[in-house]
Amino acid sequence: MSLDEQFAQSYLRRGPPWPGDSHFKDKNVIKELGGRFEGEMKKWVANSYDVVEKLIKSQKWVPVGFSKEGARLVLLGVQGGLSISNEGDQMYFDRRHPKRAKFNPKTDVEKVCGRERTYVRACETCGVLLDSRLQFGLECDCKDGYQWKSCMRCFKPVRSSEECDCPAI
Repeated sequence: MSLDEQFAQSYLRRGPPWPGDSHFKDKNVIKELGGRFEGEMKKWVANSYDVVEKLIKSQKWVPVGFSKEGARLVLLGVQGGLSISNEGDQMYFDRRHPKRAKFNPKTDVEKVCGRERTYVRACETCGVLLDSRLQFGLECDCKDGYQWKSCMRCFKPVRSSEECDCPAI
């Protein structure tokens, strides 16, 4: 395997969000294709394999550290042409890919002080797995732009306009 292929594997293995380089004039196209602006990095990022693929194919966005030619290796990895294996304990997790976004009742629910904490739930509208433990885990892909929060009692993601159905203390 070439160094370029290893670099592409490493980029994808880091997991979302995947940052990319683009021109300011292309911001509307990138946003329409599913890219999100990450203010801290000052980069447009992709949060799923599907978005990475769309952005690279548009030729308006290139993964950080890659040339346009090198971006095809990332695209090949997204499309399954490169083996993106786990290294050691690092586990790839994509909340927007149905095969990789799994709720695990052993790790996503825990007992603390006699109460259960639930960290994960799927958005009923768009299917994205919401995880209150992740930095950007309370974002979904709904076109209505639902806002999510973490319940202060059980930590389960709930829409900002709703109250959690967990029992009060």
